[in-house]
Amino acid sequence: MDSPQSSPNCDSVNVANAAVPGMWEGIRIFDISNPAAPQHITSVATDSYTGGTTVADLTDPANPVELAFYKVAGPPASNAWSSYWHNGFVYANDIVRGFDVFSPLTS
Repeated sequence: MDSPQSSPNCDSVNVANAAVPGMWEGIRIFDISNPAAPQHITSVATDSYTGGTTVADLTDPANPVELAFYKVAGPPASNAWSSYWHNGFVYANDIVRGFDVFSPLTS
């Protein structure tokens, strides 16, 4: 969700002020094995734009695990428009900074 929501549930509504306690932004995960009846599995809290990029392992969609987090403090501060995983790299499009490419460290 790109705008603050009242909760991570599917029936949440947009709210005007993300600073209000209990407000939520993030990604909702659905089981679409039956496209006619998608099922909400869980939600992952993330931040948008100036919040950076979150890399999550969705191997078990009901229990996502945050693997990495990327945020530039600046100057200029990050303002990530979108981020994509491809061939072991994360490509982050940033409205202010341009284009960042990084590879999460593995252990």
